Amino acid sequence: MVSASPLGVRSWSDSVSRARRPLWTEPCPSVALIVRGGGREWCLWRKSTGVSTFLESMHSAPETHKGVSTMRKLWILLSLVLILAVTAAPVAAITWGQLDTAHTNVGAMVVDWPGYGLFQVCSGTLIHPRVFLTAGHCTEGWEGTGVETFWVNFDQYALNVDTLLDVEQVITHPDYYWGPTNNPHDVGVLILAEPVVDIEPATLPVEGFLDGLKEEGLLGRGQDKAKFTVVGYGGTLEWPPPDITYEDTRQYAVSEYRALLKAWLRMSQQQVTGDGGTCGGDSGGPAFWTQGDGSEILVGITSWGDPYCISTGFNYRVDIPETLAFIDEVIDSLNNGQGPHSD
Repeated sequence: MVSASPLGVRSWSDSVSRARRPLWTEPCPSVALIVRGGGREWCLWRKSTGVSTFLESMHSAPETHKGVSTMRKLWILLSLVLILAVTAAPVAAITWGQLDTAHTNVGAMVVDWPGYGLFQVCSGTLIHPRVFLTAGHCTEGWEGTGVETFWVNFDQYALNVDTLLDVEQVITHPDYYWGPTNNPHDVGVLILAEPVVDIEPATLPVEGFLDGLKEEGLLGRGQDKAKFTVVGYGGTLEWPPPDITYEDTRQYAVSEYRALLKAWLRMSQQQVTGDGGTCGGDSGGPAFWTQGDGSEILVGITSWGDPYCISTGFNYRVDIPETLAFIDEVIDSLNNGQGPHSD
C-alpha cells in the first residue's frame, strides 16, 4: 500500500511509491536491489529468509528532468514505484501484525525479472473474473526492462509457482502521469488469460461513495476517526526504521482516516497512535471500507507515501469518475467480446 508525509511537507520528487523493482546499477554490487527516495539512494541485499532490506546510504540520486538519458530516466521512473506494507505492533515496532486469510480476492503482481527470476512487484484486487485492479505506476514503464512475463497470484505466498495465473494484457489509464499534479490517474489493470471462477471479486463503490460517508459524518470528527483495512504483499517495517524485510506474503493492517481530497484518501499509519499501514510491494493493493453488515467496499488503491513507511498513506480513490469510467471501459470491452484495449 502507501505511506506518506502530510501534504505540503514533501514535494513529488521526495515522495516514494509503493512498488518493488530490482534495480542493478553502480556503485551497488550486482546482488543488490536499489531503492531511491527522498533524494537518496540505498542498496538492498536479498537474504535466504525472504528478502531482508539492509539500507545503506550510498549517494544523492539524480534529479528527474527531461534532459537525462533514456536509461537514466528509466531507473528514475522505476525508483518512483517503490514502497508498500506497514502495521502497528506491540511495543516499539511497526509491522503488518498478522497474515491475511480473509481477503482471497487480493493478489500479488509477479514478474519474471531477467537475471533475477520471480519477483513480487505490486499488489492488487480481483474486480471481475478477468480483471485485476492495481496502481498505474505498477503497470506503466516496463518498456526496456526486459520483463516480458507477468502473473497474478492469489495464494498467500506470492511466489508459489503452482498458483501463478497468466496475464494476457497490461493496461494503464490513458491519462496516467506521475508528476506535479493533483490527479495522476494512478490506476491500471492486468487482464487475466482465463477467468477466475473460485474467488468472489471485490465490490466497487458508487461514484462519490467517500464523499457521502464524509457528509454523513461517518469518516469521523475530532479525535474519533474512521478505520480502513489495507491489504498487500509488501514489506514489514521493523523498528527502528528503515529496516524492511520482505516475505512475499499477504498481510493486512488498519489505517485511520485523516483527509479526503479530490483524488486521494489520506490515512495515518503512525505507530504512536496505534495505526498500521503500507510499505514497499503494497502498491496497487486495496483500501477497504467496512459496512455495518460486515461487507467491504473497495474505495482506494495504495499509491505512495514517505520513504520509511512510518507516517501517512495516500490511496488513489476508486469512487471518482476517472477511475470508475476506466474500469467500466475495460470490463465492457471484455463483456462485449472485443477484448480490452488502451489508447
